[in-house]
Amino acid sequence: MNKKKIIAMSIILLCLILSAIGIIWFLVKDDDKTDLELAMQGKSGYEQAAESLDVDFNADIMVYGEEPGFIDDVKWRKIDKITEEILNFEEPHGYRAIILFDYEGTMNITDEELLLIKKYVEEKGYDMIYIGENYLDDFVRLKFTVGCKPGAMSLGYMGSINVGQEVQQNEVGNLYALHGIWNEESEEYLKMNEILLQSTLLDIMWMYAKQSNGYNPAGEFSGEE
Repeated sequence: MNKKKIIAMSIILLCLILSAIGIIWFLVKDDDKTDLELAMQGKSGYEQAAESLDVDFNADIMVYGEEPGFIDDVKWRKIDKITEEILNFEEPHGYRAIILFDYEGTMNITDEELLLIKKYVEEKGYDMIYIGENYLDDFVRLKFTVGCKPGAMSLGYMGSINVGQEVQQNEVGNLYALHGIWNEESEEYLKMNEILLQSTLLDIMWMYAKQSNGYNPAGEFSGEE
């Protein structure tokens, strides 16, 4: 099995593992009736992630570019431009993410807008996920990462856990870069699961929301709840 297929299979396995972790988390947090009810209702991992992002974290998920194709359970808002006013939405949120959805290659965005997103990731703890190929070279040029792997169709720039830390360049990018969310090999699995891309996005955001709010893989929260 070649390296690309291993990476693609790892992404699918990650989705399954995250869904399983989510169910365990719901079961062990018996003081949180909302989460427990989700598990008891037999909701899918996709639905659990969507509802938890909304109910537990009041997530502000902004989508720029093409329609993401999320199920109705996902609470998100479409933005048509990238400005300080739009990004710095005053309502309190436990998690903020910007999805640049360029799957069909029709999205348009300027260097100034990308650099503003970069600022909000590094200074304010936002997460950014780009899905597409057209702007990968621009992310390298603007120093989001030092390079993207062959076949890449995505780049994550995640500040929710790393906010306030110094950017450290290395061979795979920097402190904020997240590679391997989606690539050419992932496309093959869409034949088996048509919402795999959307589910992957939700699982990634849910994982970062939990970790940035003190959740650890043992199923417990650090610090005071």
